[in-house]
Amino acid sequence: MRRIAVLILLATALTACGSSGGGQAVPTADQPSSTTSAPAGPSSTKAATTFSECMQNHGVEVAEPDPGKGLTGLDPALTETPAFKTALEACKDLLPGGVRGSTAPIDLTKYLAFSKCMRANGLPDFPDPKPGSKDGLFGGGAVDRNSPTFQKASKACSHPARSSRMTERKRRLLLVGGGAVLAAILIAVVVGVGGGGSAAETGSAAATPTAKVVKTDLVQSVHVSGTLSYGVPQPMTAPPSNGTITWIAPEGSAVKVGQPVYKIDNVPVILLKGTTPLYRPLSTGAKGIDVLEVEQNLATLGYFEQKPNTGYDAATTTAVKAWQLATGQPGTGTVDPHHVVMAQLGPPANLVGDGDLRIALHSLEVGDRVGSNANNEILTYSGTKPLVVVGLDVAKQYLVKKGLTATVTLPTGKSSAGTVASVSTVATVPEQGSDKPPNVPVVITLTDPAAAGGLDSAPVDVALVSAHKQGVLAVPVTALVALAEGGYGVQVVSDGKTSYVAVQTGMFADGKVEISGGGITDGTEVGVPS
Repeated sequence: MRRIAVLILLATALTACGSSGGGQAVPTADQPSSTTSAPAGPSSTKAATTFSECMQNHGVEVAEPDPGKGLTGLDPALTETPAFKTALEACKDLLPGGVRGSTAPIDLTKYLAFSKCMRANGLPDFPDPKPGSKDGLFGGGAVDRNSPTFQKASKACSHPARSSRMTERKRRLLLVGGGAVLAAILIAVVVGVGGGGSAAETGSAAATPTAKVVKTDLVQSVHVSGTLSYGVPQPMTAPPSNGTITWIAPEGSAVKVGQPVYKIDNVPVILLKGTTPLYRPLSTGAKGIDVLEVEQNLATLGYFEQKPNTGYDAATTTAVKAWQLATGQPGTGTVDPHHVVMAQLGPPANLVGDGDLRIALHSLEVGDRVGSNANNEILTYSGTKPLVVVGLDVAKQYLVKKGLTATVTLPTGKSSAGTVASVSTVATVPEQGSDKPPNVPVVITLTDPAAAGGLDSAPVDVALVSAHKQGVLAVPVTALVALAEGGYGVQVVSDGKTSYVAVQTGMFADGKVEISGGGITDGTEVGVPS
C-alpha cells in the first residue's frame, strides 16, 4: 500500500501542497477537513522546494514546484524503484504536512470509550485505538464489519467521528485534491473502524459529486524525447589503391544488394551482404565462411543454383563469371575484394535483413583519388528504414524492454506506432560538466516507415508503454479515500445513501486507478471531490 500513498501524494495531491499564509488546520476525526483547493502560498512553496531538492539530491527526479500549483508531475512507475524509496525515506520529514501514519492531536479518551463500547456490544476482539499505527487507528482486530453484530454495535456506540458538529461533507476523511489533502493522506484519520470489512459510515448523497466505475483498459506510459534518423552513419572505406573515384551513388539514395555503391576507374564496386568483410581474393580451391557468404549472395541474385557451401569450386567460378559480366566487372571468375563491399547487418548501422543501405554523406567526390583522405573513407551510410533513438535515463531502463510498443509523435504533429527493437546494456556517460544523467540508447522502429516522410535527424516525442492492463475496473484517482484502519476505499453512492467500501488498488494511469472490492462492479457510482 505504500506505493498507493506515494502515488496519491506525489502524482495528484501535491498539485495543491497547502493553503497560503494562515491556511486551514490539518483535519482530524474531530476536526473537519477543507475540500476547497487553495493555491500554494509562499510557505508551502518553500516547503515543497525543500522537499524537491532533497529528492533530487538523492538521485530522484522531482520537478521544481510551480509557485501557483505546488509540486506537480511524477512518473508513477518511478515509485517502485529502490532509489525512490530510499530517497523518500531520507526526505519524508520535509514533506509539507508530515508523513502518513503520524497523528494530529485528538481526544483519545473518546476513542478508548468507543472501543470499550464495541466490545461490550458483542465484539470482544475490537481493538483499542493505536494512534500513528501503519495499520490505522483501529487496525489489528479480527472484526467483520459486514456482520449484523458489528452493524448493531456501531449504531449503539457513538463513534467519535460522528459528531453533530460535522456535516456529511466534512466527515469525508480524504477526498484527494483539497488544500489540506496532503496532511489528510499522511495523517490517516478515521473513516470507519475495524478490520478488513467493506462498508463503513453511511449518509446522505444529496450533495455528493459522483463518477461511475468503468471497465476499461489502462496504459501506463513513459514519455521521453528521441531523434528520428536512419541510424548512426557508418564509414565505408576502400582497400588501398591508386584508383580514381569516377561515380558515387547520390547522397540520400538507397542502394540494394547487387547494385554498385561507387566506381573506381569506372569499375563498379558492388554491394553484397554478410557478416565477414572480404579480406582476400577468392578463387577455385578457397574455403571458408567468406566463400559461403559470396555463394549465398550469388544465389539470392540468381547466379548460383546449388546449395551454398564453404568450398569455392567450378560451379562457384561459373556463377562468379556470369555475375561479373552482368555488372560490368572483369569476368575473371575470381572475387576481388576491391570490387565488393560487404554490408554488415544490425548495429551499428542498423541494416535490416535485406542488407540495403542508404548513402548518408560523401567523404570523397568524383575525381578524387582513393586514399587522398584519412582511412581511405569513401562515404558514410546507414540503414534504409527510419528509426528513433532515445537516450533513456539509466534510472528508467528497467521500464523498457525489447518488444514494447511505443507511440512516436513527429514534428508534423502526426503520430506513428513503433516497437522497441533494442535496449543497450552499455550506458553513455555525458561529457564532463554536463548536468544530464547517464543514459542507455533505445532503438525504436516505426510500424509504418513512410510516416517519417523523409525526415532525418528530427526531434520526436516518444510514449513508451511500460504496462498495459485490459478490462479492469477503474475510477478517477480522486475517488480514492484513505481508511484509518489501513488501506483505501471509495464512497459508494446508492439509492440516495453513501457508504465507504474498502478496495484493493492496482495500476495507476491517465488519472485513473484500477480497483477491486466487494460490491464494486462496472457502473457502481462513487463519490469524487467537487
